Amino acid sequence: MKSLDELFNQINFSTILTTGRTGSDYLQGCLDNVPGVLTFSGAIFYYSFCDNFKLNNFEKTEPLKILELFLEKNKHLFTYDRVDNKSVDLDIKKFKENFNLICDKKKLSRQKFLLAIYLAYHMTLGRKTNNIKLLVHHSHNVDETKRFLKDFKDSKLLVTIRDPRANLKSGIVNWTNYRKIEDQRHYLFYIKRIREDLKYAKEQINEKFFLKLEEAGDSTTKKKLSDFLNIEFNSEINKATYAGKAWPGDKLSQF
Repeated sequence: MKSLDELFNQINFSTILTTGRTGSDYLQGCLDNVPGVLTFSGAIFYYSFCDNFKLNNFEKTEPLKILELFLEKNKHLFTYDRVDNKSVDLDIKKFKENFNLICDKKKLSRQKFLLAIYLAYHMTLGRKTNNIKLLVHHSHNVDETKRFLKDFKDSKLLVTIRDPRANLKSGIVNWTNYRKIEDQRHYLFYIKRIREDLKYAKEQINEKFFLKLEEAGDSTTKKKLSDFLNIEFNSEINKATYAGKAWPGDKLSQF
């Protein structure tokens, strides 16, 4: 297996930004089991995690200590996520062992720590490490995306979009039905998100791929996506999985 430094300098990076209820989890799930791609079991709000634990200087902190904090904050990524309806049940002991092997007792930068947890997850699932070409991070919102693109400047940006009418309906009706409560602030948030988040995405100079939810299941679209990411088209991209398990969709969806 290549060292973390070698891998960091050789692979490409990409991140997923949603613009509402637009299928970002579906997109991530489709890339989950594609050979040569590093993914995770859901969106990681990595920079929020760093802020909450005041992790301003990774190089001065033991990686295993940071990992313990990450596991504590992100239990849903390793077990069961109720809202996203993802069941992973990852072997945490093995995950820690793989992470320790990757670190090789070295301190890590914020960027390399993120790569290390992706690689440890990949290895714990028993996936190959000799063909890794790409890491796909699910930053999900604008703030996380901004900071990811600052850390990984040459990353490609994957933006999920949808007919704004269907997007707004799903964002309001499905969340209201799920929470059993109406919240006018949430309505305003969704109206702004559909407009402002897409506006942000369009303004970025990074290479971008806009994936329409209405076309997300088409083979032609999946082939274009593979070409954009510079990965070989593989039939695994036609099905959404997490940790290799078929994903039925989140709890908010009506089907």
